Amino acid sequence: GSAGGNLFSLLGVTGTGPLNQGDRVQAVAELSGPIDLTANGLEQTDFYPYELSYLGCASYAQCPQAVAASPIFHVASSDPPFFVAQSTNERIPLVQSQRFVDALRKAGVPTTFMTRPGDRHSVAILDPELKQDILDFFRRTLGDAALATP
Repeated sequence: GSAGGNLFSLLGVTGTGPLNQGDRVQAVAELSGPIDLTANGLEQTDFYPYELSYLGCASYAQCPQAVAASPIFHVASSDPPFFVAQSTNERIPLVQSQRFVDALRKAGVPTTFMTRPGDRHSVAILDPELKQDILDFFRRTLGDAALATP
C-alpha cells in the first residue's frame, strides 16, 4: 500500500519477458499507490515537498525522475494482472487509480478495481471483505497452489 503500492506497481509494469521468468512478477495487488508522481498527478500541493524529496528534485520543472518513477507511464500489454483498491476520498487522489486502471485495461491487462468509501489510506482499507477479494484475485491469477503455506 501507499509508497509500496507505487513500488509494486512499478515492478509490475517495468519487467520484460515471460511473466514466470527473470525479473517479472505474475500479479500485482496495490492499495492507494501514488501512480503519477509528476506535478499533474497530485491535487494536493502540500504533498509536493515530500514527493520532490523522494525523487531527489528541487522542482518538477527539472525532474525527469518523476516520469521514471510513475507506473502510469510504463503500462504495456505484457504487464501482469493487477488488483487496484483505494478509498474514494483520501490523500492520494482517486483519479490516479482510475487513470491507471483505464491505462491497464486499454493495454489489455486484466485488472480488478475496487473502491471503499471514506478517507482511509492504504492498508487501513483492508477489511475482511477486501482481504478476501485480494485472495480471490491471487487464486484466480496464480492458482491455489501458489497461495498454499509451506
